[in-house]
Amino acid sequence: SNEKGEGRKITLGADPKDTTDAANLIFGGVSTDGTDGEMSILYNGVQTTITSSSNTFSIDGLDIRATNTFNTGSATAEGGVSFTASADTEKVTETVKKFIEAYNAMIDEVRTQATTKPDSNYKPLTDDQKNEMNETSIKNWEDKAKEGILYNSSALKDLDNATQGIFSSMMINGVSYDDLEKIGISFSDDYTAGGKIVFDEEKFKTAMDSDPESDLFTGTHGIVNTIDSTLSTYATRYASRNGNSYGVLIEEAGSEKLSLTLTNNSIYKELKDMQETITNLQSQLSTEQDRYISQFTQMERLINQMNSQSSYLSQLGG
Repeated sequence: SNEKGEGRKITLGADPKDTTDAANLIFGGVSTDGTDGEMSILYNGVQTTITSSSNTFSIDGLDIRATNTFNTGSATAEGGVSFTASADTEKVTETVKKFIEAYNAMIDEVRTQATTKPDSNYKPLTDDQKNEMNETSIKNWEDKAKEGILYNSSALKDLDNATQGIFSSMMINGVSYDDLEKIGISFSDDYTAGGKIVFDEEKFKTAMDSDPESDLFTGTHGIVNTIDSTLSTYATRYASRNGNSYGVLIEEAGSEKLSLTLTNNSIYKELKDMQETITNLQSQLSTEQDRYISQFTQMERLINQMNSQSSYLSQLGG
């Protein structure tokens, strides 16, 4: 068997009752089961034993690979093993970098959508206009027509203001801006940036090496939780965390990630009301058309009768 540890079996095809079988003759009819490796550890002041079918042991996500035997008593006994673990600075820094890049990209999108004015030269295309254009031209036109559709949106302007106030919110809750700068986190001094975060990778790595348990990033009032609580007001997957609301933006437009909201939002209801109004107006138009057609048909019939009578009377008069 290529597997290790307890419960693994080796099958040679021998009948254990047949003493003449070659396999039983070779092994004398005796087998020894594999066993799992054991490691006795003192962790957070608690002595415990962990097992593994391989020589790799996992403790709260930390993998320890044993390559030899050592004293199985307490970690403080002579011959015991003690060690310290450090954070994977490069991996953590890369994760934080991606988080901040995604956050800044969102800031850009919000500000762009809220400040881009619509171009009145690009109106929605009618079906007749589309029939005269190719697909590429239709797409380019519609993309241009959609620009500025959220111009001056009150929800986006509020979100833009909220993100600019994230650092102020942290300061109110006792976080020092100087301490944030020491770990490579600062507020962009470009007033047009809309609350973007500036990230200094080298400062962050140094801070991780010297104080990996700092709560400036992930603490209760750290930057991650402050951003999360700020954005939850506008969009969240967990309504229970936001006063039983999925957020202002989702209430207004819905979200593909929350299928029930696609037909339960302000824009959908507004479009539905518009469609009902259009349907009612079309019905009224059809009724009016029928009425006018009937009236004009009757009028034409009467005119024809009058013309006929007039012609007849003209003939009588010579």
